[in-house]
Amino acid sequence: MAIKKRSATVVPGASGAAAAVKNPQASKSSFWGELPQHVMSGISRMVPTLIMGGVILAFSQLIAYSWLKIPADIGIMDALNSGKFSGFDLSLLKFAWLSQSFGGVLFGFAIPMFAAFVANSIGGKLAFPAGFIGGLMSTQPTQLLNFDPSTMQWATSSPVPSTFIGALIISIVAGYLVKWMNQKIQLPDFLLAFKTTFLLPILSAIFVMLAMYYVITPFGGWINGGIRTVLTAAGEKGALMYAMGIAAATAIDLGGPINKAAGFVAFSFTTDHVLPVTGTFYRYRYSADWSGSGDHYRPPFNRQTSVQCSALSAG
Repeated sequence: MAIKKRSATVVPGASGAAAAVKNPQASKSSFWGELPQHVMSGISRMVPTLIMGGVILAFSQLIAYSWLKIPADIGIMDALNSGKFSGFDLSLLKFAWLSQSFGGVLFGFAIPMFAAFVANSIGGKLAFPAGFIGGLMSTQPTQLLNFDPSTMQWATSSPVPSTFIGALIISIVAGYLVKWMNQKIQLPDFLLAFKTTFLLPILSAIFVMLAMYYVITPFGGWINGGIRTVLTAAGEKGALMYAMGIAAATAIDLGGPINKAAGFVAFSFTTDHVLPVTGTFYRYRYSADWSGSGDHYRPPFNRQTSVQCSALSAG
């Protein structure tokens, strides 16, 4: 017996009995038509967590580097141990450290929340745990086991996280896998609880473990590592191209999935100290300005010129 998320569409057959409609072309179109909705379901539920973590992290940076005038190359913990702060300033610095730690933890839950709800949207509540585990492993990947011939010993190393790319892939795959297993694995009614609370979660967790370790983490980590290497090596030109790309992605759909994905990527680069927060700020500031100008001063401005102006202004 399969747990159905929603009832299937049926039509009367030639004999009067209800027969399921099976159209391969329609099924394919349905997949690509529903996929953006599943992704948006995850993004919409990720955004509150992202906002909470981002705002609290911003408080920590504002207190430490704007109010207390800590040099940009000194961390909050180093400032606490410097002995230069006392009284109320020391209390503020402690609060900044707490905000930084707590905000970082909240921010780290954004991707697992995204992956969990994408999988849930596809495969129902049975796919939620698999999506969450996959999203968590995309930010905190399992260490790699390597054999060192020089020492004849095994050792572990930390791979580059696949982050948003890995979470997107594993959430979609896990969602459809759980949905397929729920339909194909038929058990008697008295074993239904065993299927939903043990069998499907264990099988999906094993799949996520193997897929993330051997395929998705190496692939996503390779892409992320390459992007960061290129942007860092390019210096100011890389930061300029980054700001232009983020601003264009923000203005192109104004609140849609591309906008939210661009915001998450921008905040990820900022919190990892790959690129400054300036490009992220300009993406909000100038995208709204120029897009609004495009609507007000038609026909000289249109959607295409609005995107172009947003990108140029962000640079």
